[in-house]
Amino acid sequence: MEKKPIRFTELSKEINNEFSKLDKQSQEKIIEELSKTLLNDADYETFFKQLINNFQKHDIDFSEQIQNVDQKDRHAFYVAIALQLQTTFKRQNK
Repeated sequence: MEKKPIRFTELSKEINNEFSKLDKQSQEKIIEELSKTLLNDADYETFFKQLINNFQKHDIDFSEQIQNVDQKDRHAFYVAIALQLQTTFKRQNK
């Protein structure tokens, strides 16, 4: 049976929700790592690996869901999640 691609909008909400539950220091570390990835003009697959690794440090595993995001949606998902996490971090740490 073929796996149905995951809707990235739902997944980005789920990831953002887990991110918002982390303490400020953990959130800062994730934002810092992801920002470095973005600043180094890394491709979005590198960004996803970084995102997965950072969440796994907190026993949260999104690797399978992220891998199942349809190839044509991956760039849009990357942009959405990067913006969502930064917005959540700023909102929670005013």
